[in-house]
Amino acid sequence: MEDMSYLCNPLVEPFVYETIRDKLERYSKETPDKEAIVFYTSEFERQSLTFGNLYRKSWACAQGLIQLGIQPGDVVALGLPNIPEWILCHFGIALAGAITLGFPYFSNDEQNIVKALNQSDKCTAIIFGDSAEKIDIIRHFVSGTDDNGKVLKADVSSLKYAIRVGTEDAGDFPFTFGSLLQLGERNVGIELQTIHPDDVFIIILSSGTTGPCKLISKTHFHILSVLPMTNHVMRMEKDDIVFSCQPFMWVGGYVFSLLNFGNTLVTVTSYLNNMRTARQFAKLTANVIEKENCTFAGMYGPSLLEFSDDEVKCSSFPLKCVTTAGFPLSKTYANVVGKVARRFINVYGTTELGSICYKEIERPEDFEDYSVGFPVRGIEITVIDQDGKLCQRNVIGEINVRSSVRFLGYLNDQEKTIKVLDKSGWFKTNDIGYVTPDGQVVVSGRLSDVIIIGGKKMSPVHLANVLSAHPDILDVEVIAIEDKVMFQEACACLIKKPGSTVTWDDLEALIVDKSIAKKESIFFRLFVPKYHVFMDSFPRTMSGKVEKKQLKEDVLKILKLK
Repeated sequence: MEDMSYLCNPLVEPFVYETIRDKLERYSKETPDKEAIVFYTSEFERQSLTFGNLYRKSWACAQGLIQLGIQPGDVVALGLPNIPEWILCHFGIALAGAITLGFPYFSNDEQNIVKALNQSDKCTAIIFGDSAEKIDIIRHFVSGTDDNGKVLKADVSSLKYAIRVGTEDAGDFPFTFGSLLQLGERNVGIELQTIHPDDVFIIILSSGTTGPCKLISKTHFHILSVLPMTNHVMRMEKDDIVFSCQPFMWVGGYVFSLLNFGNTLVTVTSYLNNMRTARQFAKLTANVIEKENCTFAGMYGPSLLEFSDDEVKCSSFPLKCVTTAGFPLSKTYANVVGKVARRFINVYGTTELGSICYKEIERPEDFEDYSVGFPVRGIEITVIDQDGKLCQRNVIGEINVRSSVRFLGYLNDQEKTIKVLDKSGWFKTNDIGYVTPDGQVVVSGRLSDVIIIGGKKMSPVHLANVLSAHPDILDVEVIAIEDKVMFQEACACLIKKPGSTVTWDDLEALIVDKSIAKKESIFFRLFVPKYHVFMDSFPRTMSGKVEKKQLKEDVLKILKLK
């Protein structure tokens, strides 16, 4: 089997069979005055919650929800940025035995929000911010509430309560988070119902880079399994101070370290959305990291390149460790090692399964393009061909994964679940790649990204790799454009480095030089795209991935094909 593409990293440490309530109560007793979470705004204003305050206020929130009418197993939709109210509401929902559905607070698509709320089946309440823009979105499907938060009319049949977070006046939504806490504080003596480690307590949305998000349920056990599966890689300790700029509602930004280790977590409220440039974001983030003496950081991938620039100064660099996730990385990121952090870890995973592989780098020369390294503990990996047979090592196929912590399936969507999960528990990632002779996984692209040109398949990842090797190109995406004759054609979307004078003719010559195709060849279009677009930036999800659907819409407008 050593020459075949099967990998297994068995568990060493036992799983933790506890609930979030158990963890929060313990931390509140052991370290009540330790800061649990520190929040920074774009104006560099600081707020924090100690473990003692976090537990007390979450408990009051839970009591308020129960008094309002929330029952164990009910779903409460939560659409807020990384602010104290998000974490208090989320933990309050969990303590009450209910389930958080984190929906994108930055989304302007009320139809997708309504679809997610309806699909969750038992969405009883919604909690949202009070900006005029967000309230207008909520008004599209909720007509308002009475003084006690009771919904008057809604497009979501199960929705009974709406709670507004903030101090701005909104006459049709008078019931606020402050009202909820007051209601709970008057009833703090009421006993909470028993909850179990295998109870679902959060529904996380997939990142939705190519279409509508899918709803993925996680139990207390799922969240607390992170420690035995990954800490041999992270080597995190309870005294580490961890920075994260990712939204709590995304699996890559969730508060795993706080719950699993009792760390202090440092985050930003919403200034990632407000920053005009990656450089501006990097400078502000470096200030936060320096101010809080952070030792670990979870970073948005593309912003990491800015941290290695001499203009971005931080006395805390190099940190003990920097992690990123969301997509395989090229050697462009090697400069992070040594300057920004002593160790750099790129995590490969999915919302469905969590962490799958890790690539740990302590020397820049150890960086390998698009390698995601070795499986974390409790993970099995196979690479299979189109006939379902196991590939030999160094042979590209589809990456399948089986985890010791099972994926429960997409919520109320059996059809999508059956497509990705077999009866033996193997999950089809839709990624293509291969296993190296020394047992590392390299991700080459996604099955759904293959472009079919006149019946022939073109790899957009291969083309993107060739173009990104040009010294004047900062970023590349290759997408499919529908074609009446060829079925699809390729389009290269490119971002030049500042001051670059590179032309498409230069890049086309590079592609031809790196391939077997010549202009007179019938295979020319399999290597050289019919379309190209130079852009200033790509639309991205909050997880940092390129939002393919929006990118395609933008490109079609630029090319006047829509």
